[in-house]
Formats: sequence, structure tokens, C-alpha cells
Amino acid sequence: MLNKSVAVLVLSLTATHVVASDFGLGTDISGGRSLYFPIAFQAGDIVVEPRLYFANTGLQGSKYKYQGINISVDKFITEKKGFNTYMGVGFGHSLEKTEFTDDASYQSKISSKYIAPHLQIKYDFTESFSIGGEAGVRFEKNKHTSTDSFNYVEPAMRSSNTHSQYSYTEVVARYYFK
Repeated sequence: MLNKSVAVLVLSLTATHVVASDFGLGTDISGGRSLYFPIAFQAGDIVVEPRLYFANTGLQGSKYKYQGINISVDKFITEKKGFNTYMGVGFGHSLEKTEFTDDASYQSKISSKYIAPHLQIKYDFTESFSIGGEAGVRFEKNKHTSTDSFNYVEPAMRSSNTHSQYSYTEVVARYYFK
């Protein structure tokens, strides 16, 4: 069902005309590490925004890596005093890896597929630059696998599938090439 919906969405978007001046670049300025690539389609006030996000940290004896991709499709709703409102949905996949290697060894991997309906409000400072906020709910399907071994004991492997949902907020700066 989801694959058919994505195929219909892609076909409908490829039937529209993309204007080269409607491409941009953005970043999450609320503490995340994300790059946004907004693309505005002429027909129907639709904005498609591929997004890459990442984190790579570690302390002594531990490593943490988080990466993913999200495609957000937003429809323009209204404009009031420079504030533009959009409503949309994001589809994505993320991968999170954690590893501890002190006396014990532990590795964890979480692979998530999700859908995230959201509301977005942007303020256009200029024709090319905007800052906006986004609030939404993310519904995830997670696959978690982990292995651990203590003091050279045979590693134990565990696997589980879970579903989760949570609300989120972000602040994003965008620059459009005009």
C-alpha cells in the first residue's frame, strides 16, 4: 500500500514542471544535524524537500552513529504578513548504531521506517531566505538488533520489532537560489 502511494506521488510530481530557480538549501538550527534540499514545483503549490541527517559522536570506549534520509511533501495553505503555512507529510528511513567496548562489548543497531504528518510555518525575511518552525508526529516501525559479550563469554544476539510514535519540533533556516 505504501509503495503504491509513493509511486503515485512520484508520478504526479514528475508530471509537473520544476523551475530551476526554485531549488534551495537549508539546515536544522534547533540543535539537530540536518541538511535540507527544498524543491518547489510550479503546479499546485507543492514543495518537496529531501533531507539528510547525521550524527557521529563518541567518548572513550563508546561510539554512536545516526544517519537517515527523509522526503517531505508539503502543500502551501496560506500566507499572512510574511508568514507562510504548509501542511505535509514526511517519509523516511534512519539507522542508529551504538557500540561500547570497555570490559564488556555491546553493539546495538536500530533501523526505522517512518511516516510523519506535520505543520510548518515559515517567515520570509527576503525572497531567498526564510526561517521556519515545524511540528509533527512521527510513526515508526523499528527493527532492533543487539549483541553483547561479557568477559569473553559467547556473544548473545537479540532482535525485536517495535512500533513507536512521538511528537517533534524543529527550527529550519532555508536559502533559495533565485
